[in-house]
Amino acid sequence: MKQKKMLALLLSLAMIVTTVLGNGTFVSASATKATTGISYYVDSVNGNDDNDGTSETKAWKSLEKVNATTFKPGDKLRFKRGCSWSGLLSPKGSGEKGNPITIDAYGDVKDGRPVINGDSWCGDKGDDLENRVFNTAVYFYNQEYWEITSIEVTNHTKTKDDHIKKYGILIMGQDAGTLHEINVKNTYVHDVISIPIGQQAGIGRGGIVYAIRGNKKATNWEDITVEGNYVKNVNHYGINFISTWGSSTFPDESGITEGGGGTYRSKNLVIRSNYCENVGNAAICPSDYENALIEYNVANGCNSGPNGNVPIWWEHGQKTICQYNEVFGSGASGDKEDSQAFDADVYADLNYVQYNYTHDNPSGSFFECALGTSYQTYYRYNISVNDGYGTNRYGGGAVLTLCQGGNGSLDAYNNLIYMDADHDGSITRSWDDTTAVTSTDRFKIRNNVIITEAQKIDDNGVNKAQAWDSRYMGVVNNNAYGGANLNNRRADDENARVAVKSDYVKLEEGTSATVEDVNGEFKITYGTVDGYKLKDGATVIDQGISVIDNGGQDFYGNEVKSFVKPNIGADNSYNSGIKEDLGEGKILLDFDDCNNGALTGVYSNCDFGNRGWNVTDGKLWATSYTNEEQANKIAIPDKYALTSFEAYCAKGTATVKVEAGEESETFTVTGKNQTFTTNFKKQVPATYIVIKSDNGVDQVKFDNIVLSKKKRISDTETNISLDKTVTTSSQSDWDPGCVGSNIVDGDETTMWISNRWSNQGDTVTEDRANFVVDLDGSYNIEKLDVTFGGDKAKSAWKYKVEASTDKTNWDVIWDQTANEEVASTQKVTLDESITEKKYSYVRFTFGDTIEDAWPAVAEFNVYRPKELTNFALDGEATASTVSRDPANAIDGNDGTLWVGDGDSEKEGAWWMVDLGKAQQIQAFDLVFEHEVLPTLEDAQAATTPAYGQAWQYKVEGSNDKSSWDMLWDNTANTDFSKEQYGKIAAEYANNKYQYVRVTLTQLPLHKESRVAVWPAISEVKVLGEEVINPEEENKIVLTEKGQNIDIDLAYSQPVTVSSSKDGENVTDRDANTTWTPDADDENPSLTIGLDREYNIENFSVDFEGEAAPYKVLVNTSEGWVEAGSCDSKDSGKVVSASKDEITGIKFQFEKGMTAKVSEVHFDGVDAKVKHHKRILVMAPHEDDEMLMAGGVMNRAVANGDEVYVVYATNGDYSGVDHGKLRIRDTVNALNTIGVPTDHLYFLGYADNGGMGVGQYTTAFTDSFVYNIFIADDNKVISSRNGVTKTYGDESVRNDYHYLMTGEHASYTRANFLADLESVMKSVNPTDVYMTSRYDMHYDHAYFGLFGNEAIKNIQKENDKFQPTVHEAIIHSHMTDEVYPKDQGNYGWGKELNTYLGAWQHLDGLEEKTMLNWSERENVLTPYSMRQGPFKYNLKDQALRKYSTEYYNWIASFSKVNEVFYKHETNSIGSLATVTASSENSSDSRWDDQSAVKAVDGIADGYATGLANKHTRFPWAEWVTKNEGKGAWLNLAYDEAQKVTTIKLYDRPNTDDHITKSHLEFEDGTTLEVGELPNDGAVKEISLGEGKEVKNIKFVVDEVSESTTAVGLAEIEVIKAEVKKPEETTTTPGSEETTTPGTGEETTTPSTGEETTTPATGETTTKPAAGETTTAPTTTTAKANEGTTTVAANKNTPSGATGLKVPTVVSSKKLSAKATYKLRLKNTKGAKVYTYTSNKKVATISNKGVIKTKKKGKAKLTICIQKGSVVSQYYFNVKVKGKAKTSFKVSKISKAGKNLAVADETVLKKGKSKKIKLVNLASGATVKYATSNKKVAKVSKKGKVKAVKKGKATIKITVTSGGKTYTLYHVVKVK
Repeated sequence: MKQKKMLALLLSLAMIVTTVLGNGTFVSASATKATTGISYYVDSVNGNDDNDGTSETKAWKSLEKVNATTFKPGDKLRFKRGCSWSGLLSPKGSGEKGNPITIDAYGDVKDGRPVINGDSWCGDKGDDLENRVFNTAVYFYNQEYWEITSIEVTNHTKTKDDHIKKYGILIMGQDAGTLHEINVKNTYVHDVISIPIGQQAGIGRGGIVYAIRGNKKATNWEDITVEGNYVKNVNHYGINFISTWGSSTFPDESGITEGGGGTYRSKNLVIRSNYCENVGNAAICPSDYENALIEYNVANGCNSGPNGNVPIWWEHGQKTICQYNEVFGSGASGDKEDSQAFDADVYADLNYVQYNYTHDNPSGSFFECALGTSYQTYYRYNISVNDGYGTNRYGGGAVLTLCQGGNGSLDAYNNLIYMDADHDGSITRSWDDTTAVTSTDRFKIRNNVIITEAQKIDDNGVNKAQAWDSRYMGVVNNNAYGGANLNNRRADDENARVAVKSDYVKLEEGTSATVEDVNGEFKITYGTVDGYKLKDGATVIDQGISVIDNGGQDFYGNEVKSFVKPNIGADNSYNSGIKEDLGEGKILLDFDDCNNGALTGVYSNCDFGNRGWNVTDGKLWATSYTNEEQANKIAIPDKYALTSFEAYCAKGTATVKVEAGEESETFTVTGKNQTFTTNFKKQVPATYIVIKSDNGVDQVKFDNIVLSKKKRISDTETNISLDKTVTTSSQSDWDPGCVGSNIVDGDETTMWISNRWSNQGDTVTEDRANFVVDLDGSYNIEKLDVTFGGDKAKSAWKYKVEASTDKTNWDVIWDQTANEEVASTQKVTLDESITEKKYSYVRFTFGDTIEDAWPAVAEFNVYRPKELTNFALDGEATASTVSRDPANAIDGNDGTLWVGDGDSEKEGAWWMVDLGKAQQIQAFDLVFEHEVLPTLEDAQAATTPAYGQAWQYKVEGSNDKSSWDMLWDNTANTDFSKEQYGKIAAEYANNKYQYVRVTLTQLPLHKESRVAVWPAISEVKVLGEEVINPEEENKIVLTEKGQNIDIDLAYSQPVTVSSSKDGENVTDRDANTTWTPDADDENPSLTIGLDREYNIENFSVDFEGEAAPYKVLVNTSEGWVEAGSCDSKDSGKVVSASKDEITGIKFQFEKGMTAKVSEVHFDGVDAKVKHHKRILVMAPHEDDEMLMAGGVMNRAVANGDEVYVVYATNGDYSGVDHGKLRIRDTVNALNTIGVPTDHLYFLGYADNGGMGVGQYTTAFTDSFVYNIFIADDNKVISSRNGVTKTYGDESVRNDYHYLMTGEHASYTRANFLADLESVMKSVNPTDVYMTSRYDMHYDHAYFGLFGNEAIKNIQKENDKFQPTVHEAIIHSHMTDEVYPKDQGNYGWGKELNTYLGAWQHLDGLEEKTMLNWSERENVLTPYSMRQGPFKYNLKDQALRKYSTEYYNWIASFSKVNEVFYKHETNSIGSLATVTASSENSSDSRWDDQSAVKAVDGIADGYATGLANKHTRFPWAEWVTKNEGKGAWLNLAYDEAQKVTTIKLYDRPNTDDHITKSHLEFEDGTTLEVGELPNDGAVKEISLGEGKEVKNIKFVVDEVSESTTAVGLAEIEVIKAEVKKPEETTTTPGSEETTTPGTGEETTTPSTGEETTTPATGETTTKPAAGETTTAPTTTTAKANEGTTTVAANKNTPSGATGLKVPTVVSSKKLSAKATYKLRLKNTKGAKVYTYTSNKKVATISNKGVIKTKKKGKAKLTICIQKGSVVSQYYFNVKVKGKAKTSFKVSKISKAGKNLAVADETVLKKGKSKKIKLVNLASGATVKYATSNKKVAKVSKKGKVKAVKKGKATIKITVTSGGKTYTLYHVVKVK
């Protein structure tokens, strides 16, 4: 039997089950893995409670012993088979995730299960909550992570005074929070019976009960599985979940109040494969949950007691899947109520009832009992046989029963319903025989096979057999009807088909499910269903209509495809796969006819754009350009909307958001193909599929996209009250489902009922029963209608309807307080005087009472006049005078303005629109500037009459712009409304006009200045009825272009030309600018260097005029290679060229080329090559980091780099609260682009302004950072708000100083610089991004200068600290203009119809600064920050997180690139002793021009020309005391330095100029330098491969006549072979690195040093700083008990200074305040050096003595050097309070001449551990060997496995960097 085999197979699957249905995925609680713990045994015959219970021979005896024991995770409690116990089983303790406690059985399975017979007595009430005593056999209280299996449970005492409240297994949670995974599996629970048997307990008692009680702390279950149990003979509930935090309450219990205390639902309940037999109430009933899976269960003869119930039902559930269950023989006597097989009860909002087999259930198969609450239910692919023939009181005798239509929907499709001649049942029934459910399409019955055979022929020969209930008819479509009972046919089923009984194998052949115990496990044999299969050729094959979101398979597991005609009924066998015609107005995109590959241009009436969409095997997918959210556009035809699509995610999950204009819906896409539907109400041709997936957007596969044509607005579609917000005066406490929203839901079967009459006064007052509809906008109202509800709906109701603009002032628009019309529905068309006004709120108030009726309204509709077309939207606007764009008045946005030039024209100013063609105009709607005007009350109260003047104007029409007709004369207007509506003058109503002009004849006065405002209009709507051409209406027209994915890497790039100039003309996207090489150019070329590696796809060249041949070369790791060529005469031909990881591209032309190159292009994406950088961004204020380097940070994070940001100020110009808000905003913004919170360091200093340029700015010198820069070290500077200490926002991130020390720092220069240096040392960046000293904001300029100073200070301690600096100008300092300039194509929601802009050259950059635009670093932003429309731009999304800072201009910072000026910090000039012939020194930092300023890292000095008389930086240069020729500067080093380059910068002012100079060295050699550039630009002097020097002297030989004081801006000395940090970074994964700020250790890859996180406040130790550090040296180290401090020198072996040698890493736990000794081996004649990361925790001497101090962590390093051999070991030490005396150290066998530390790892036999190595160079090889394989083995990868007791030494041989290292590690096996 195929069905039986399929079910058996599914039951044998693993316990992790995923079922996908509807639009979501349900994942059950995962199966727990096997774990180790203690097994305890219990034997009621041979056990003894004095035993320890840990073996069968030492078993315990009693339940009392078990109950007194607290079990631990992994333990097992095992009961002996064949034994029984009476009483309560209630073990204590909880397991843990993946490590549960288990109850099971042991012994011979033939002896049967161990039995727990409950016999507890709880008093008269049955439950004693206060003392936690319940009438149960098994009890758990506030426990979790248990597996209860293999036991037998009963609870049936033989006394007549037994109480009805009984349980078999009771699992309870009370005021405990979330409890997890307490699962019941494979138990036999039976005879939980009360006496007398006629009584039944209600919900919450029974066989297996999960009960949440209490009302103090919200409590719920999570991930619960009840599986494989046999529940029999229970006269309560079988399996039940209840909760006081959901729907169920226990008012009689101690401490529990009615109502329970709120809603807190359980999550992820799985009830699977349970067999329930003879259960008095429900077999299965979960309640109060999110996600329940009820599958493969059997209910046999349940609901057997006298009360009405349903075998399987659920309530208060958010998403329930009920599938593959079999229910039969449920009881149904005449007085019973709910007795169907399944019931989705109250507040069960989303239900899938599918693949079930129900038979022989008198009350029917399914009951939707929502009681007026909202729901969405699908009853599909079920087989119902002989259900619904009963006669019980409520809802009996129907396959489908419905209780009150409510706000829900029930869709019954593709089911098989069969009743033989002996079973006369109804198909549908209303539950209480009174509630009418009209034929609304919310209740669909389609694609079902309905065969009923019963006939009841009366005396007149009429068949009275049952079929359909007139109160529940639903909408039928395409059902197949058969059988002798012709009453089952529906005349209203226009697509009715015929079902033939003989088409089935054998409909009568069906059996019932049985259960048996097989080897200790219950096995279910499900009822046979093969007889209900179709035969080949059946009439219902291929006759169905396709259903969206159809579940994907039928009852038997056959595939059911979307948009393919299915079979009718539950069996889709033999289906032919015929595509369904979706009908007129629908377009299906199924991609079946697409070839594999890119999908571009127009396909199936949609435009897929230029690139990015692809099709593979009929599935559509998008190319992944970013790890972030990616927007992918499909331009769909005009008048259509995307209404559904199918999708699945090939890897992982994804979110897919479909956006069309302002409407959007978001879906979760999983690995299961699903159908998703949208509910868009508007037609927006530009539709975006926005995808976010951690595995790449290309993992999401789309199919069967359906586009539906939206109907034009008709009279019925002008209902402006539909689905709007309703506020009611009261609500019925009789029926909580009769809420206010029912009034406007479009469904007359739902209603609102008032809670009686509110006020019985003589007049109609606001206190009477009433409701208010918020129209969510301002509308003209034309018509109203109301439909009353309830038994007295058809009455002469008295009421009135009012309307308002502000909910304060009301106009009566329909007065029915004297109404005599007796009708349930009443309508009115309002007077024109009312229709001309606009309203936002409508209030309906009842008047005099109707006898025996409560106020009840089923539906209330408010209609606006038929919507007119705004002809102006497509027009062109002009005006008599312009300050802001006239087009703003026709852009559809009330927030934008046309403003005239009020200085030149006020009254008489006009605005005009050209409509494009003459239109017949009916009305005008004008929106004026409103905020600047006085209120109506102000105007009316004004003593000056003019103060109250309104806008006055006239609207005229013309067809030639010469003669004008007065269409609307409002020159005497007194209306102060913002929006004003008027109809065209009657005499011109039949005319057509092309031009409309608005002339302002009077302007209002400003509310503050009382001066007339400037001419301004927000919006002009020219309204009329559009004439529809039927032929045009039916055309499928694309009005939008497809997506434009711009990945052209050429735009904005600097270009190197072979000759001529203007190279950047070819990357400026300006076709009017060109480049042509010189005539004598031998190799004409254009070369573009890239900021990182890219993969390119193609290239092209645009020419002005005739094209020329060329070839393209790309720079790869193998050098320059040819990528392709083009000899086409067509300009712009795109040539494919797939090249990966290129860093440059060259366009090479032929000699003699004279063609003009307009643009070059090459498309590509980031190659994502990892560089292992550590990036520090220095931000003066919160948002500067994003403005300057948002793209850099986001790309770095995506490529695996570490990104940190340090903030100088809190941006608190407006106060402390404002500063804290900016901190919170910043955290949100940086998280948006992937930078974690603990990588953000807020120094916490003040923002006092300092912008200096533009409106509303402060003086430069107000800048806090500037003032603290020039201040004395310890002078306290105050903020403008009086704050003098650092602070942060405690809720998200405190200030850095506080994180370090636990205290806030005073605002002093010394603290500021120390904090910044500490951050730099902590991060140890490879790259620093900072604001330039040329930024016009002084906070920006001087924070950058602070950064330079900090770097130089650190270099004095550690000359290996050489980060690359990248400077950026955020705000221009060149002129007073705003920079960057808004290029006009920015704005939230704009299409970016051209392209995202690029940073432009700053005027005067080269003349006024030391920077050069051609030398800029052009960093392209990642695709996520250049995609459009603009609202999808990630950088702009992040910028919008700065809630106080974002405004329109800020959007201009989102560009295709970010520009920096890069310089290295590898000069050793500052490490020398500097002297000079003279110096202009000063005690003031601002004036000091001493000799050391020539090596301060700032190549700058005094110069003029910047905006606002800024004099550059005179204190950054060395200046002599009026010297000229003969002046000199000398750099002296303690030791010789090998120098390759010397860079010299003259003073930047043009008066003082060195025209000739030379260099002298200590060996007597000289080197001519000559003239230095007069603008301060660099002059480089090369010393070849390097010159050993100790002294460098620069001598001035000649100067210009204008020179008064010679000097240098800077001298840089570049040392040979200086390794940068990124070059020495270890291979990823070879070292353990922890993020600074987390309170843990960080190993710095560049030096091997240990950095202690700032958050801990512990000491940061740097070897190069000479503090608590010993470094390898040739000098004998002086040992002490702590650490030894020595200095490294040139004789130190390579790699030892920085400790970058292969190292064994071990971890030790030590006690505080103790001494330990490492045993060092073979160290005679060797030098031993030690390091500690945290001397406050532990120190280590060079004798191996470790002293611990306090609790904490430290890393201890010991390095042993003997000759050229170096061995090194790291010990990660954790100091605790519990004492240990010392390490156990062992002799290392066969150590030979190598160096070793006796570090020992202790392993238990059979256990394994991997040896950890760090500091391995790229390409290093490692070999492992063991001294004793019988004790310990070692794998090729260093994994050691303990074999037997003893010791072995692991020898580790490392070949790294051309050297061989040998290390040893001892393993002790016990």
